[in-house]
Amino acid sequence: MSEATTSPCSQCGAEIPADVAFCPSCGSKVADEPDSSAGERDTLTEPASVPAEPAPIEAEAPVEAIVPEQPGIVLDWDDELVELVREAAAINRVTVSELIRELVIGEVKTIVAKRRGMISLADAANVLGVTKREIVQRINAGELRARKVDGEWMVDRTTVGETEEKTGDRDAQLELDLRELTASAGLDGLDLDSRTSDSVSATLCYVSQQGVLVCPREAWRKLGHKKVLQEAKDAVRRYLRRRDRDLGRL
Repeated sequence: MSEATTSPCSQCGAEIPADVAFCPSCGSKVADEPDSSAGERDTLTEPASVPAEPAPIEAEAPVEAIVPEQPGIVLDWDDELVELVREAAAINRVTVSELIRELVIGEVKTIVAKRRGMISLADAANVLGVTKREIVQRINAGELRARKVDGEWMVDRTTVGETEEKTGDRDAQLELDLRELTASAGLDGLDLDSRTSDSVSATLCYVSQQGVLVCPREAWRKLGHKKVLQEAKDAVRRYLRRRDRDLGRL
């Protein structure tokens, strides 16, 4: 018989035909042929576990400027500073906004407490239309209140406002006095807007050949109102004397 129709006995090794149930030599029962598919199943190995694919590496997001919650304020910081602030916030276990608030609020309160209602000498000079030197002189004279803040002299804004208001009142009164002087002397007019000229003797107020009293406003604060009015009266007096002499009255 061929290998295709016989199989060896499991007891004696004799060839057993495929269509018999007992071995012709020893009489042993032929064992059931194992299920080839079952054998295949028994010999199959579990597939090796497939490692999970690594999560894709996200591109590092560009560092953005820190924008506090309050609208209208943007801190335009460089990337390194932004990262340092974020690291400091993480170390302190607070948000960036909370960290900035904690660090800033004390300083700004100090600045506001020291400087609220105060302005610099330069700003005071601009408001009053005078030089910084004159502001210092007014401080020394007690006309303006001032104090040193972090090594810098600051002027009390309220006293500047009071001074400005008083100056405006005095200017209005001086203009009224000059117009009355012009009318009483019979002059032809009053010029307050001409610029001061170094060529006009040593005075700032004078009467022109046309009979106009020239008394520039820009000289008022330099001279002081009393001196301006006195110069105007002297100028009118000289003009009238000269006019009377020319008319042969003297």
